[in-house]
Amino acid sequence: MKQTISITIEHRVVASNRSYEQVKKSLEARLGVAGNLNELGQQLAAVKASWEQATQAIEKQLGTSGFSLFSTVDHGVLLSLAGKPRRVSQYAIGNPLLALQMVERLPEVALYAPLRLAVYEEVEGVGKVSLITIVDVVSPLKAESYPSLAHDQSGFARLSIVVTASVSGVWFTSSADARSRHGLL
Repeated sequence: MKQTISITIEHRVVASNRSYEQVKKSLEARLGVAGNLNELGQQLAAVKASWEQATQAIEKQLGTSGFSLFSTVDHGVLLSLAGKPRRVSQYAIGNPLLALQMVERLPEVALYAPLRLAVYEEVEGVGKVSLITIVDVVSPLKAESYPSLAHDQSGFARLSIVVTASVSGVWFTSSADARSRHGLL
């Protein structure tokens, strides 16, 4: 059975008065480094780890933002080889624990995890961040069956906080402080 569902996305561009390198460094400083989650899962399963132990292992990979870096693609390298130098990097970032909360109830949400964003340099040398957020991924995908999922979309809101902090250079003393400043509490 084929099913087509329309969802709403927003493409956001956040400009900075900071350089491309400053924005990249600021973003990367807030991210943990995710190891191979498949390998980690297999290792935990082999020793019959509890869910609490698995959660602790994943939390160790999260940065101060609550996200981990899964991969980076430097598009600038290939652009330079093509004779069109430009500084552009794509990041795949996420929090596996947040993703699992949503995916266990609604497997289609796995299409949107990890989240992606691009950091690039404009002609005038300033850094910009571009990201796509799913405005309402749950409503079109069975929200009537899973009303509690609407609350679990906080990953997109948290990503916005991380991006804003990276381009502005302002970070918060705690995640609760960040959420309250952005109306998430």
